[in-house]
Amino acid sequence: VALCKAYNRFFNASFHERTELLHGVATLPLQDIDEAILELRAAKELGFVGGMLPAIARGPLLGDARYFPLYEEAQRLGMMLAVHGSSHGLDQVGADLYDQFIAVHTYTFPAAIMRQFTSVVYAGVSELFPALRIGWMESGCSWLPFWIDRMDSEWHKRGAREAPALSTLPSTAVRGARWFFHAESEESLIPEAAAYLGAEKLFWASDWPHWGNEYPESLDELLDRGDLTPTQKMAIARENALRLYG
Repeated sequence: VALCKAYNRFFNASFHERTELLHGVATLPLQDIDEAILELRAAKELGFVGGMLPAIARGPLLGDARYFPLYEEAQRLGMMLAVHGSSHGLDQVGADLYDQFIAVHTYTFPAAIMRQFTSVVYAGVSELFPALRIGWMESGCSWLPFWIDRMDSEWHKRGAREAPALSTLPSTAVRGARWFFHAESEESLIPEAAAYLGAEKLFWASDWPHWGNEYPESLDELLDRGDLTPTQKMAIARENALRLYG
């Protein structure tokens, strides 16, 4: 809890108090939901636009009801929540069996996001908190048609018994939710994901200053694509991020 508070106040003093060009996402102590709610409120007052939910973390998955008070408060405050992939906690997703980082980096980000996404969807979070904005980060968007189709199939078979809080198909729930998904410039299947979910669901991110970022070339790559319309490009490159972060 103390580390989260220290980081958020350090960020505020370093950036929010010096420029209006950068808007932070606060680190939340999910080990203590009451404290996480208090920190989200404080972050709102400090000028943060959302809170971070790590995709790999100790504790239950994000569809667990213990997180619901935090979701309710984020919805009330108008603060987005960012579910962000990582390569930390490798043992939690089985990545500790790899012996090369290229494999770890390939696997952990989408695997961690997909397991949290599955948990949140089947828990009915989209229906319980219809105004809550969630960003699904660092895993691209190409997996979504495949994975949601699979979830639809499972919901038909077992949804009434094992996912009673989800009253409709996962695909219907996700399309109706205020959720946004990170699209990587080099993904060849962005048009297919846009056709499946709607281009208004996808947003681009630079990943700067991480070692793997290719900014600004990656932005040019997105804007130069011939398989997206100008309207789709502007939505992905700009408009949807504004909607996600408020």
